Amino acid sequence: MMRLNSQSGQSNTRKWHLWQVEPDLECNLNCIMCPWRGYRKQLKDDGIMDKAVWNSLVPFLKDVKSIDFTGGGEPLLNGNLLDWMQQARHHGCETGFLTNGLLLKPSFSEKLIQINPDWLAISIDGADAVSYERIRRGSNFDELCRNISTLSRLRISDKPWLMINFVIMESNADQLEEMVRLAAGLGVDQINVKQCDVIRSDFGKNLGIYAGEENKSIKRYKNYSNELKNLPEN
Repeated sequence: MMRLNSQSGQSNTRKWHLWQVEPDLECNLNCIMCPWRGYRKQLKDDGIMDKAVWNSLVPFLKDVKSIDFTGGGEPLLNGNLLDWMQQARHHGCETGFLTNGLLLKPSFSEKLIQINPDWLAISIDGADAVSYERIRRGSNFDELCRNISTLSRLRISDKPWLMINFVIMESNADQLEEMVRLAAGLGVDQINVKQCDVIRSDFGKNLGIYAGEENKSIKRYKNYSNELKNLPEN
């Protein structure tokens, strides 16, 4: 998902290539495919990661090349996120996170740009308001687009590298071409397309576009592929 460049030769010799640090499991949306909705009800403190947990990690930052501040919730709901990212940057770590983008207000984006993260991914699964808001329930398409466009304009260089994460489902697969146009208009650098494959209980079940089991068509194409591999070379 990430487009990363080492900040120095030292980062190539660090003990850990990547840490995933989950700031929280709480979220401000109620997406139809979210696997964490039922799980969140069991959590204390809204699933927000405590400062003490982060502080226990700080002594090891010098040995980490890259930190992905992404988890099952919305990272921007943790008020410590920017401070933690700044600490990670101070120790030479590459940084970034995945967000739904609704809280990327101009004032926050200005602070984020000052930290100079390497990448930022935004979840968008529809190229228009109707499609997007049907999937990302509780969201606002127009507001999201303004937030992304503003962040793109505020960039001093190509940092953060801006990406859209698109969870492909039967209901939105026909929107991929329009998503490319939308991304270009918003100043986004890259689109990542992901299968709806994280399933917990019934959340997200049967939303994926690809079959979980081999049906007759899949088996037929697999056999055809194997036959091609076995053809003699000229």
